[in-house]
Amino acid sequence: MTLPAFSDSMTTILVILASATGERESPLMSQFYLVLALVLAILVAVFAVQNAQEINVHFLVWTFQSSVVVVILISLGVGALLAALISLPQTLKARRRFRESERRLERLAGHVDVSEGSEVPREEP
Repeated sequence: MTLPAFSDSMTTILVILASATGERESPLMSQFYLVLALVLAILVAVFAVQNAQEINVHFLVWTFQSSVVVVILISLGVGALLAALISLPQTLKARRRFRESERRLERLAGHVDVSEGSEVPREEP
């Protein structure tokens, strides 16, 4: 992996992690995520430097030459993508159930049980 390509990938990682923190996090948590991202970037840099050897990769009918780090990172990315695709139906189902529960809760909140003697506060005009 060349140095410009590596710095581009590190910039991308830092941007993704920085945007993931968002404004809802406290400044302390944002700093924690930034430090975590920097540590991760340093570990990836050390890994890339130590595994810069060129290897021949044979996959089905294709053969190509690449560095060890590129092959490992591509394998990691493909594995993460497959894991996300496999869990996607369950995630969508859980989101749908959550939205349905929120709608049901809103409907039930409109029907307060006054039979127990509690009064419902009413807005005065």
